[in-house]
This record gives sequence, C-alpha cells and structure tokens, in this order.
Amino acid sequence: MLFGGDFRGYLGTIPNSWRIQQEGETDTLGENEAHRRDLEAIFKNHPDGLWTPTAVDLLGRFKMHSRLSPDIRTEVYKQGVQRYPNSPYTSRWMQQIGHAYAEAAQRDDQFDALARAAFEDLLKRFANSDYSPEAFRYLAESDKRKGDLPAAHEHAKRWVESAPVYDKLFAWAFLADLWQEEKNPQEMQKAIQKTHEAVKAFRQARNSGSLTIS
Repeated sequence: MLFGGDFRGYLGTIPNSWRIQQEGETDTLGENEAHRRDLEAIFKNHPDGLWTPTAVDLLGRFKMHSRLSPDIRTEVYKQGVQRYPNSPYTSRWMQQIGHAYAEAAQRDDQFDALARAAFEDLLKRFANSDYSPEAFRYLAESDKRKGDLPAAHEHAKRWVESAPVYDKLFAWAFLADLWQEEKNPQEMQKAIQKTHEAVKAFRQARNSGSLTIS
C-alpha cells in the first residue's frame, strides 16, 4: 500500500490543535522520541519499503542535529549509502557525511582524513553533483593546511569550474592567496581580477533576481 503504515511512521504524529503538548515532546510534526522510534522501525523492519529511503533521510537529519560524535551522527547516512546507492538522496547523504567530519576537523585535525575520504568518495561517485564545489573547496583548503600547494591548486581550479556564482568569488580569492604564498605576483593579480569579476557577476545575479543559493 502506497500510503500504509510506513508512510504514517515517516510522517510521525499528526498534531491536534486542541491537544496539549505532553512532557518530553519537542515537536509533534518533527523530531521527537516517538517519531525517531517509528523511523528506526521502518529502517530496520522494511529495508525494501517504498518509504524507507525517505525515512532514512529524515532520521539522518535528526541525528545530524545532535551534539554526538560525527561517527554516531553520520551512522544512519553511511548505512543508507551502502543500502541505497542509487537513491536520489545518496549524494546528499555523502555530502552530509563529509560536512560532519569537516566541522569536526575544525576542532580536531584527526578528523581531516575522514572528511577528505568522504568528499573524495562523493566526487568519485557523483562527479558533477551540486555538492562538488563544497568537496573541492574542502580538499583545496586541506591541501593548503598540509603544505601541498600543487594539490591545492588542482582542487581550487576544480572548485572554480564547478562553483555557482555566489561561491566562485571565494574560489578565486583562495587561488589568489595560493599565488601570493608562492610569491607569484603576476598570477596573483590575475586571480584578484577574476575575484572582482566574480563579485560583479554575483551582484548582477542578485539584482536581477536570478540568484539561487542552495
């Protein structure tokens, strides 16, 4: 049945406007303990169900909102990637895994390798996805921190090529910084000029109403 028990479990409890919220409930339309249990049951008991990938996506979002370790926060998404490699959600799950480890790497460098692996896997499986610019950006910045400037240049160029208009200016500015660090003023000035052009393009897109930020 298309809208059977799994669909109801995915939706969670539909609120009654006259009903008083009970202690321990956080959001009757969103994240609460009962809803999480329903989603986990769908994932565990109906692996081939029509609504299971959607349930995985929502359960993963709940996990990502927590303050748990990145390993625990991304556990559901990792299982989803393995179980549903062709799901429309898979590229976003992989991006979220990389994003979680990238955030953790800002506080503890030991997570850098896990973030890199996640983003490299994303680029390998979904080379031209909407999440490619974020992956190239992280890899370029990570390369620079490691002192691997040739790799940083390569990833930064791919970042420029894939970046939407609102992100391209940051990619060019990053390249300008790389050229400055390598003491190449001629290439640095070219990158600075490209940065100014990207800023102009961004403003034009914003003023015309054509700018879409994902």
